[in-house]
Amino acid sequence: VADCPQFASIAKLSQIKQPDAAPSRAYLKIAQAFEYFHRDRDGHAIEIGSAPGGASYFLLQQSLKVTGLDPAEMAEICLNNANFIHVKKSVQDVQPKDLSNDYSLMAIDTNLPALTSLRETIRLASWSKNSLNEIFMTIKMPNPRQVRKLSSYANDFKRAGYKVIYKQLPSHH
Repeated sequence: VADCPQFASIAKLSQIKQPDAAPSRAYLKIAQAFEYFHRDRDGHAIEIGSAPGGASYFLLQQSLKVTGLDPAEMAEICLNNANFIHVKKSVQDVQPKDLSNDYSLMAIDTNLPALTSLRETIRLASWSKNSLNEIFMTIKMPNPRQVRKLSSYANDFKRAGYKVIYKQLPSHH
């Protein structure tokens, strides 16, 4: 098994450590996704479901400007960063005037039902089609039967014009 490239890739992801300063486990989720997909990124990221700030903290460390979208409170380590803006609203209440339309990356990790999160992601992604390069979305599946819905969710993204790759990462129990 150790000679299997896929196993080695997942083992490498498992070695990524969350720093003590990271406000939440979302840091680990986005760090593993960045490592797995091996892309250089720059520009502006929007994080939907950003509180308390684990993923935002990681994105800021990657020299991205970050807009965190969440009605809950953000960690001071994010709020005190000049490259961070907190839009304290739920994703369902956000309108185009609330956000700049130049984001190149979206990260989504909400506590909403998967279908609601998916639809809101596609809605917000449509506002930045000219600059958006990729979307990282965590889909929570507390019930194993929900795994069957992945292809349906992928088809929703494809119909909206996006290429889809889905992967369970070590941090996503």
